[in-house]
Parts: sequence; C-alpha cells; structure tokens
Amino acid sequence: MTSDPETEPEPDFEHADIDPVNIAGFAERLLERDWNEEEFELDGVQVQTSSGIWIVMLGAYVPPEGEATAQEQEEMSAALTWVEDARLSAQRTWGEPMAREPQVSGEDDAPEGVIDMILLALGLESAELWDRGARFVAMLTGWQGEPGVSQLVQAMLVLPREIAMGGLTATLPDDATEQELLMHGETLGELHRRAAILSTLFSDGEARLHGAPMLATRCSLQSRTGETTVWIFTEDGRALLLIRHPDVTLDDGTAEGELAASRRLLDGVPDDLLACIAAAGERPDGAVAQHALEFGLLGDAPVPRITGVFWFDGSTWRVTRGLLEIAVRDGLGMDDLGFRSTVRQPFRLGGTFDAGVLSPHGDSDEELAERARVERLFAACPYPPGPRPEGDRLLGYAIPHAGARGAIVDDIERVCEQWWTHSDDDAGWNDLMFNVGGRTLDGDGGRTLTTILAESEQWYLDEFAAWSDGLFAVMSERWGDPFHMRVRDRSGAVRRTPVTRVMRAAGFEDAPGWWVNGHAVMLLAGTASERSIGVPSVMLVIATADAVLDPMEGTTTWALRGRARVLGSLAGRENEPISWNGPVLAGSEIVPDATRGGVRTDFATWAWHFTHDGRGVLLSCTNEFAPDPAADDAYQRLADLFDGVPDDLLSLVLDRDPAGLYDVMRRQDGAESEMTEGGALAAAQSVPVVTGVYWSDGTDWRASDGLLRRARSIATDGDPNGNPLEWITSAQTGLRALTWVLCAGRGFDADVFTAEPYTDFVFGGPVDPDAAQAAMDALLPALDAAHVGSLNDLLDIVSNGPGHRFLLDAALSNSDPRSRREIALWLLEEGADPSTQLSFLTPVNVLLENRTLDADDAVLLRRLVASRAAVASTTFGATAGGHALVQLCDLDVDEAVLEPLYAAILDGLRQRTEPEDETPSDSDESAEIGLLQTIDDTLPPEEFSRLRTQADDAAEASTPVENLEPPLDAHAPALRDGRSVLDYVSEGAFPHARSRSGLLSLLTELSS
Repeated sequence: MTSDPETEPEPDFEHADIDPVNIAGFAERLLERDWNEEEFELDGVQVQTSSGIWIVMLGAYVPPEGEATAQEQEEMSAALTWVEDARLSAQRTWGEPMAREPQVSGEDDAPEGVIDMILLALGLESAELWDRGARFVAMLTGWQGEPGVSQLVQAMLVLPREIAMGGLTATLPDDATEQELLMHGETLGELHRRAAILSTLFSDGEARLHGAPMLATRCSLQSRTGETTVWIFTEDGRALLLIRHPDVTLDDGTAEGELAASRRLLDGVPDDLLACIAAAGERPDGAVAQHALEFGLLGDAPVPRITGVFWFDGSTWRVTRGLLEIAVRDGLGMDDLGFRSTVRQPFRLGGTFDAGVLSPHGDSDEELAERARVERLFAACPYPPGPRPEGDRLLGYAIPHAGARGAIVDDIERVCEQWWTHSDDDAGWNDLMFNVGGRTLDGDGGRTLTTILAESEQWYLDEFAAWSDGLFAVMSERWGDPFHMRVRDRSGAVRRTPVTRVMRAAGFEDAPGWWVNGHAVMLLAGTASERSIGVPSVMLVIATADAVLDPMEGTTTWALRGRARVLGSLAGRENEPISWNGPVLAGSEIVPDATRGGVRTDFATWAWHFTHDGRGVLLSCTNEFAPDPAADDAYQRLADLFDGVPDDLLSLVLDRDPAGLYDVMRRQDGAESEMTEGGALAAAQSVPVVTGVYWSDGTDWRASDGLLRRARSIATDGDPNGNPLEWITSAQTGLRALTWVLCAGRGFDADVFTAEPYTDFVFGGPVDPDAAQAAMDALLPALDAAHVGSLNDLLDIVSNGPGHRFLLDAALSNSDPRSRREIALWLLEEGADPSTQLSFLTPVNVLLENRTLDADDAVLLRRLVASRAAVASTTFGATAGGHALVQLCDLDVDEAVLEPLYAAILDGLRQRTEPEDETPSDSDESAEIGLLQTIDDTLPPEEFSRLRTQADDAAEASTPVENLEPPLDAHAPALRDGRSVLDYVSEGAFPHARSRSGLLSLLTELSS
C-alpha cells in the first residue's frame, strides 16, 4: 500500500497503489494468472494467498479520535471517494454484483461459508460478488462499527467457485475427510462379515444389487425404534455406509428440508457409489429385497432420508464434506448423528463378534435351539473373521489421538498457564487455546474447565482402563503424587463447591488431583454407580484453586447475614445500610441498600457486606501481616487483592468512609493505577487495608482473582506444582479466622457465646449471656420483618422464614414506603405469586388499603398487576375489597396523586395481553483481527471444532408471548350491586367531593 499524500506524515488512509477507477482492469489481469502461484506481486501490488484464496488489501482508513477538524473531514471524504470509485469500477465492468450478507445457521449461529465467516469476523454488513466463471471476485467494503468512528476497510478476494459458493469445508484439503479410526480398527472384511450376519439374522440377508455400475451387495439392519444402518460393499474393495437415527434432526423440520439436508450429507461421495444407493436388490432366495431406508424426490432424483454417511475408499474410511460441514456448523460429533446406536454398538466395533455375542445363554429348549441356529449362521458365513485390532486402534476415537499421553499433559500445562491471562469465554472461533488432546474445554464462567477426554464401550473396558491408567501414570510422573478430592467431608455432608458439583453430576465420590501452575487438575475416570454421563469415561476437570474449597463450609449467605448481625451487635457495632451500584429490583429503578458490619480487635479485623441479590464481600485483615503503609507499592499491592471482584460489589468498599470499621489506604497524589483495564478499581482513590478478599457470586464464596494470583506466585515459587491452598487458608489471609468468627459449618445459638476460646478470640473476653440472647432476639420473625422492618431486616432471617407468598401481603401493609416497595418487589423477584388470594383482599387491595400509599407506589402496583395479581377481589369483606379502581376513587386524595396509580393498573393489565419486546442481548466486541489473519486462523481443518461458538450478532427469532387474558372490561360488573367501574365513576357518588374526571376519561376511551 501507499499513502495518500494528503495524510502525510502519519496517514489515516492507506491504499493500494492502483487507480481506483481501474480496479476492474487490475482484477482481470489477476484472473489471468496461474492459480497455483504462491504470494506474488502484480503491477507493484502485493497479492497474498491463504487456503486457496487470493487477497488484495485495497484500502484502510482509521478516523481520528474526538471531533474531526476540517482537514480530517476532508481526508475522510477522500477515503470514502476512493473506496466508492473502486466499487463503481467493478460495477461498470461486470455489472450489478450479487450482494452477500452474512449467513448463519445452526444453534450456535455458525457462518455457512468462508465469505460469511470473514464478514462476521471483520464486522461488515455485506460483500459484493461477481461471477467470473471458474473464479469469483468479491469486494468487501464498509465500516467495522459505527460509521465515521470505527475503521473503514476495503479488500478484494479472488476465490475458486467451489469456495465462494460452497460451505466452510470447501477449503479443506482432501485428507480432512479421512476418519482412519472410525471403525475402531476393524478391517473391511470383518465389517462385511458382521453386516452380513446381522442382516441375515434380523433382516432379509445380504442383497445383490442390480443396475449398479459395479458388482455390489447391500446389508441392512433396523431396530424396533427405527435406528437404521445400510452397508454397500463393492467388488473393488470399497464400501458405503448410510445411517438414520429417528431422534436426529439436521434440517428445518419440513420434508423438503430433511431431503435437502440428506442430499447435502452425500456431497463428496463418488458418483459410482452414489449410483449404488437406489439400485434394486435381490435377496438370496431370489425375491426382491426391500430397502431399509425411506426415499424422497428432490427434483427428479431419489434421495434417501439419512443422518449420516461414511465411505471407504479402498484404504481408509472417510466422512463426506457435507456431513463434516453440518457437524462443524451445529457442534455435533459422530454420536450426535446416531453413529453409536446404529453402528458401534450393534456391530460391536472393537470387540469380538462370535456366536456367543448374539446367542441366548439359558438352558431352555427354545434358548438351546436359538443358540444352535446362530452358530450355524456364523459357520455358514462366507466371509472369514478379520484380524483383531491392537493397541489404541481398538479404542478408535473414544480416546484422544491428537497426541500421546505426554502431549495431553503438555496441553493441560499450557491451559493452566494461559488461563491466568485469557478467558475461555473470549476464545476465538477456531482458537485451540482451551483444547486438550483435540477436546474443547467447556467453562462455567471462570471457575472450572471440563471435557470428556475419552469414552468406552463395555466390551473393551480392559483396554480402556489400561489407557486411563497410563494417563494417570504420566500425570503422576509429571506432577507427583496426587491429592484426593472427595465429595463429602468426614461427617458425610456434601461439600458444595464448583468441583464437587461436577463430580456429583458425573457420579464420582472422589477423584485424584494435582496442582499445576496454581490450578487444580482432576481426573474423573472409570465407572460409577450413579452416572449422568451414561458410559464409562475419563473426564478432565481444571479448576481455580478456590473452586475446590468451600470457605464458609456449607453455610448459606442468608445464614451468614443473621450471624453477622448478631456478632456486630455484640461487638458494639450494629450493621448499617449503605448505598451501592447494584442491580435494580425487577420492574423498577430501585437499588436497595446493602448492609455492612464487622468485628475489630487488636489481633485482626473482619468486615462483611451483604446485598439483596444473595451476594456479598468478606474482608479480613490480620494485623500482623498487613502491608507496610510506608512501602512504595503498598497501595498497589492492596488494590491488586481486589482485582476480579465485580464492579458493583467493589462499590461497597472502594472510596468509602469505613467509619472505623477498617483502615483505608489512599492512592498517592499523581500516582496512576497499574490495572491494565478500566473500571472501578482503576479509578479508585482509596482501598481497605486487608490481607484477604472473598466474594459471593450468589452460589459460592470465592477468592478474588488478585488473591488467587498472589497464592499462585507464592505456591509456585520454586515449585510449579505447589499447593496454593496452603497460603489461601493460612493465617496471613485470615480466612480460617474469618470462618471461625462466623461459625461457618457449625451451629449458631446462645451456647456459642459461652465458649471461652471463641469469645476471647472474637471479642477479647467473655460475653454477657443476656446481651447475647438480646442480640439474637433482635432478629425479627420473618412476618414481622416484612410488616414493620426493612428489606435488610427480612434478608437477615429470610432463610428461616415461611414461604415468600405468605410474606407478600405483610410487606404490602408495611407503613414505611421505601421498605414496602423494596420488600414486595424483592419477594416478587424471588417468585412470590400474587395471583393467589389469601383473604378477601387481593394483594392489590392490600396495597391500596395502606394509609401511606403514594404515587411512588405505582412501580409496585404495575409489577403486581403485570404478575397476574387480581385487580378485583372475588370476595367482599365488611369494609374493603372489590375493584382496585373503585378503591382508588374512594381515597380522599387529589386525583393528581392517583393518576400514576391509575396508569400502573392499566399498564400492568396491558403487559398481560401484549407480547413483551425482546431485549437485545449485548454481543461481545468483535476481535480486532486483520483479514489475512482471519483466513489463516479459521480455515485449517484441525481448528474447525471451535467454529461452534459463532456470530454473536445474529439474533434469534423471537416467539410471541401467548395472550393470557383480555384487557380491562370497563362495563363488566365490579361492585356488589352489579355496577361496572365505568358506571361507578360516571355517577361520581364518592365518599368525598373530589373529581375523578381523569379516570372517567381513561375508562370512556377504553370502553369505546
């Protein structure tokens, strides 16, 4: 590229040294070149090649930051003119182009073709394509984001027709379809023997084909549930295998879509083998052999309805490009297509296949006769048994073949290293960063990475166990003797950690583990009695150090809240509410205050912060190990400990006045944060002085990323396999002390405060029993907390309270407006069902009876009605009940106060009857990668497994919400005497002299 003279010396627009009005002429000369040429120059312009594509970067423009000057606006205009001239040159020469917008398909919105993939990677909306015979010319032009702010790019691609018009597999080399171990090492002759025997035993036997281009036979097998397998063997040593599984869907659900998907699966099968599929078959007895597969017409051609196709080329088994593309697009493996139940299991791949496998083993006359029949069938089979597969070939693709066991261990070490700086959520489409032995690791949001490394069938368990044992031995040789992770503690209670949840789901009570670069690596291998996986397998689990630890030993966050409140009270410091930048309550803009408190002694400080969404932050500071405030890096070392805590939780502790709860350290004037990314921590000017930071994500208590990094640094200093938990649970972090203070994993009653070691440790001396009992009694019963307390009062004891629905009416009667709204909205968010009526008052009636009702209760009223709370009671009490609008009319307040409440009722009813607008999901920012890097990184076949996580910007079609009930009927009877709401408001006979003309206008409009 050369620079536009107007942008010297630092050009914002770079472009190829071509006259833009002659781009088409340049492309014509390019099309005349020998296609086999590697990277070359034409007319002084560099042409690069990648995976069968020629690429010319025509232009790139980077807008200036901030508001553009007049000169910069001229430069932008010049760039736009240049790229537009280039497009017009092509259009004048070749005519109107084909417009190609990114096409995605499958559950993961994978790009359908190479051009689609490039468009999505670059963030462009469309490409222009011109058909030039054997090749296509594509021009990609556009802003990568917001026009005028993001980068403007233009590139020209020259592609073979099959790549331009084909799918993602079009660029794959021929050997990408090879599946050497598909049949677990079984020879073609042995497969022919098994197919012939099973076809004879359960079907019409082997059929000779007529009308095929070569001598060939067909064997079929179909189960009672519809799994179908059809083998075709040819005289020249080739074979074709077709399968159909009734539960596999590869199309849009229509008959035409199913046939189109089946035809696509057959792409790449040699024509002579294709011609054998529909050929007529003759049974051994001379009768016509029926085909086990169903056929349909696609155009004039018969197409079998299938879910998989494989063929043997004389030396190796292959999958078709069509099958490979569908598997890549939808993230499917062979077993997802039905291979296990249609082929591997019935034909016992990798195992012995003799009369004993298919014969009954009883001694009844019928069983003996059946066994004799099967033995005669095996003896009469014209195909001799093949040699047995040896070694790992017998296991096929059940185990990783991307490398030896040592290579798998190398992959694990690589993942354990890079996980400190990269996220599996941010991995690219074809990024093998989180891949072990060719298996992609699945994350759970930052705590564990898991994958099934290997699976086994029952008939080769011994060989599979030997492979698993060999992997265990290599791990132990590399990393030393393992520790043992157990699901239950010594008392038999289940440990509730991310790792034990994985283990329980897999059915394992214990598993060996090793520490590798600060992460726990566990091997779940063998069979288990209660397995959800369903087959013997080897599962790899890589976890953060705190994911194997339950810091609070099973004590829930709600229970910790109540304990913390009692402890704070006894320490002479009541828990206090604090505002924070947390999430709003659903249906409102209300963010309830969090609560904080703590205990401070000469030995240490412990502080707690709890939020309405079940999360929290725990801080510990062991004074002996607190950082030296005079050290130059003291502030940064403290700030580092808070890294990884979500910004909204950080707002609880950063730049706060701790009011004596803990010490703080302020950033030195002029000092800049060393945090590489922005956010609350980088902008903070003060942080608490702590030695340990722990936070709850609503499910688990976890260590901060900064604490984990420090534990890793200390544990791996001199030993890459050091145990980071030793430091995390040491006296330096204060975690064990904090656990002791909160009585985590133990009971919490008045007897706790009679234990002298505990009270001396926490309070520095004995606690008055009466004071302890008073602090515990200060926790209101759940019903009272909802009726007269605050949301934090309720949350401190809600784990032991009655059902949420029972509390809702009490909350609606709360006389404090803020508490009323916060408690009721929280209960609704947690699933309280207001459609249930507990008395002659509906929840709406209860709210409108509240004497402190005001216009701000509209947000709560709208939420109640939208959640299907009845606006009219079906029963009447002595003085209250009836229709909500009638209740509002009777209130002796000005109508201006009531108007928001009217609107809330009508809006809430409208939400029941209208589909909700689907909130667009925020898509991750596109990776900033160049075009050449995009092509090189996405097309190699070994990386196609990563293509399942695609196209975040492709929105799924929304499904309308079904109308649940009709809107308000203003004429329906609403009062005991049969009058409607409209009748009542029209008459104007209220218990006061105030106007309700606004409501009357609304109802009149509604009724019309």
